[in-house]
Amino acid sequence: MRNFDLSPLMRQWIGFDKLANALQNAGESQSFPPYNIEKSDDNHYRITLALAGFRQEDLEIQLEGTRLSVKGTPEQPKEEKKWLHQGLMNQPFSL
Repeated sequence: MRNFDLSPLMRQWIGFDKLANALQNAGESQSFPPYNIEKSDDNHYRITLALAGFRQEDLEIQLEGTRLSVKGTPEQPKEEKKWLHQGLMNQPFSL
């Protein structure tokens, strides 16, 4: 019977579990766009979002049960531009 030493192969995986956990957790925590939640009294709150490039007319605000959702779609410019990236904004809040 032959024994094989696999320890040289395992050295390349040291710390990989920390990297995998960090990547998984990064997708779960949404911190963009930045926002503030202010409590006025027991029943009133104000949510302030930093939404550069969005007008109030570009936003859709929905309340479903205890979930407030803010979704933004920017107005399409009349002139043709060559975009490298143009993203949409969607930020849910649990009430």
